[in-house]
Amino acid sequence: MKYVTPSGKIFSLYETMLEQPHLLIAGATGSGKSVLINSLISTALYQSPARSRFLLLDPKTTELFQWSTVPHCLSYSFDGDKMIDSLRSAVEIMETRLHTMHAAGERIYNGAQIYVVIDELADLLTTRKADAVPLLQRLCQLGRAAGIHVIGATQCLLSSVLPTPVRVNFPAVVCLRTATKQQSRFIVDTTGAETFPDPKSTGKALVFFRSGANLKQFTVYAVPEEEQKRLIAWWTDPVHTI
Repeated sequence: MKYVTPSGKIFSLYETMLEQPHLLIAGATGSGKSVLINSLISTALYQSPARSRFLLLDPKTTELFQWSTVPHCLSYSFDGDKMIDSLRSAVEIMETRLHTMHAAGERIYNGAQIYVVIDELADLLTTRKADAVPLLQRLCQLGRAAGIHVIGATQCLLSSVLPTPVRVNFPAVVCLRTATKQQSRFIVDTTGAETFPDPKSTGKALVFFRSGANLKQFTVYAVPEEEQKRLIAWWTDPVHTI
């Protein structure tokens, strides 16, 4: 999928998405979920590792590996056990931060924001549901104050795979093209996403973006692959120290 990026038009929307407590990205196969996730990571890399860090969970094994070498990456995992370990690590970091904040009388963590990025969420919930659900719930319920955000993508828009206790803990949702009206309604409580054009042919994606009670439709352009490679080269160059 190749997208054309109009100068200056994409970053404000991506920055808004990164500012959300937690973000669920949903859509049919080929709707642009992984492209969107990579664009969000690219946007975050315009900040130093002192301000932005990642734990990358990649069940598909190919979508997020390119980011594993940048200093922002705390861990990269694709094996089931290691992905659960990454979630546990995120919970431990969160609890440590909350204890530190409590001792200092602080309500909001002011250090690096940590993004727990999961692509594909449904695979993790299907294969390791008993372990993953309580960890995700805890992160989503308490992570915001500690500067920890969960970004999960899924193409499996079924309540049996994406249970309500998990789904309701994502206050912000991006809905790309869906296969049916029912899937659109399941994600954003309205139809319409099933009518979105194929981004592979248009070079852009239409999305419903819901933050809290507000639902808006946007056109999303991807950060070009050339720019992603430039960012990786910049941050992996030994000259650019933390």
